[in-house]
Amino acid sequence: MTRKKSFRIAMGENTIDQYHPSNYSSGVNSARINESRAQEILDHYSRDNHEYYNHKHANKGKRGTRVAVVVLLALMIVLACGVFAAFSFIQSVNSDLGGAYTPEENMAIQEKLVSADVNEPFYVLLVGSDSRSTDLSGSRSDTNILVRVDPTRDQITMLSIPRDTKISIPGYGTNKFNAAYAYGGIAGVIDAVKNLTGIEVAHYAEISFEGVVDLVDAMGGVEVDVPVDINDPDAWGSVSAGTQTLDGEHALIFARSRQYADGDFSRTSNQRTLVTALVKKVLNLPVNEIPDTIQRCAKCVTTDMSVFDIYSLAVQFKNLGELTVYSAMVPSYTDYIDGVSYVICDTTTLAKMIKIMEEGGDPNTVENTNGSQIGSSLF
Repeated sequence: MTRKKSFRIAMGENTIDQYHPSNYSSGVNSARINESRAQEILDHYSRDNHEYYNHKHANKGKRGTRVAVVVLLALMIVLACGVFAAFSFIQSVNSDLGGAYTPEENMAIQEKLVSADVNEPFYVLLVGSDSRSTDLSGSRSDTNILVRVDPTRDQITMLSIPRDTKISIPGYGTNKFNAAYAYGGIAGVIDAVKNLTGIEVAHYAEISFEGVVDLVDAMGGVEVDVPVDINDPDAWGSVSAGTQTLDGEHALIFARSRQYADGDFSRTSNQRTLVTALVKKVLNLPVNEIPDTIQRCAKCVTTDMSVFDIYSLAVQFKNLGELTVYSAMVPSYTDYIDGVSYVICDTTTLAKMIKIMEEGGDPNTVENTNGSQIGSSLF
């Protein structure tokens, strides 16, 4: 009775009754046959029948698949949003890094730069200008530092070119080095560097006076050992001697002051000291803080390097260990020519220094026989 009832529930009104013996007059055999058929039907819908059981639960499998697909789509949307955000971040920072010049000006700069593998030594030109305006007339480069970057040795070598260095600019004749910026912008400075040193530049980075202040403040200040007291109205202020953390305003005073017996020579040394302090601060940051620092600094600096190039280089240097920095100045002496004060480059000694730089050595080891000043220091 129980089986008959359960089967009626399963089959509706056309149930096992049609197979019951009382509905047949053909006797015992007929009843047995019908009972046997009923049993087959019952067995077909039984929990023990794996074919029926699997079919019955197929819909559950389909529902599980649909849930998995929804979860996967949700994850894909989140991932896509993350990729878009990262792409937007990179695009924004790259725009800040290279946005000071028009496409035509950027093209002129790119034509002067040479390609370089960031896993091999290459040269970067650092330019500190008194204006970031694209109207370059009257603007000059106050700081010019040629930097050899060697990621294979965790080493950088900085060579300052005094701004009053006497050079010849095609089409403009005899001039001071800083005039190359006024006449030709960054592209003009790259040309002047190549003509003076023979070095081909792979990348450049430019910063203005205002940019120095913003850059240092964006990094939370930098620690510098100021060799002597500075009280220079022409540099807009004063800084006490000693090791201290300089904010942007005082870092600029430190980098600009010429209130020394040797004038521009000591100033170039201070500028290299400041650059070294900035580089070391970046390299001491946790890796996860570097992208944010690059983003903040991108608003202060103009360069052809991308955020990915800068980040990769910083991480590569961090992984190598202690940074070695060689610091020197183009061997020079001062002279008056036709009533104009120039810094004269000792080209013979410079050629020896460049050779040692190219080999990865310290350019200050060059013996100076002509009385020119090199200005050595090792950080």
